[in-house]
Amino acid sequence: MVGSQYGVWAARSALLAGVVTPALLLGGCSSSVITGVYGTPTETAAPQQTQTASQGPLRVDFDPDTECPQINIPTGAAAYGPPSAQFSITNFARECDLASGNTVTIKIGVEGHVSVAGGGGGGYSAPVRITIRDRDEKPVYTRVIRATASATPGGGPGSFRVVDTSAPITIGLEQPLSSYDIVVGFDGKGGTVTKKKRRG
Repeated sequence: MVGSQYGVWAARSALLAGVVTPALLLGGCSSSVITGVYGTPTETAAPQQTQTASQGPLRVDFDPDTECPQINIPTGAAAYGPPSAQFSITNFARECDLASGNTVTIKIGVEGHVSVAGGGGGGYSAPVRITIRDRDEKPVYTRVIRATASATPGGGPGSFRVVDTSAPITIGLEQPLSSYDIVVGFDGKGGTVTKKKRRG
């Protein structure tokens, strides 16, 4: 049954192989899932306790009764770019709100970092695609956002965060909210990792 609000930031932390994950700050707990192509589960970790990301956490108030589409990362879409400057997705979250009538607005957030070979620094950007699909796996919304991150020489990976607040979908008896899914990942068609030029 559709309520007046579908919750605030139900989060899933993507635990990527070989990546130390900066966690979301949770109001409760979260499940940790990596998914294969379009939602095939490949790994599940135990629930985590409250943690804080060093770059300033994306706040999440987890509601276990929240109904909101599941977020999936297609196989190979969690990392992007050459070894010299590689982006990785480490966290993602979503929030669903009934905007008006049978329209639901979904806010989707993605966090991660860029690792620069040899401890180098600089500013970099990479394309992140966010897609919402219906029960027939037909895209009903898609958007590419450039993620930007700055790495300090010798200071470790640089972090990034993108938030899409403009993803509307239509629900009804034939297409309930639970029948949709959200796909996030780096977009191979959206360009390459780009090093930002200095001004001046």
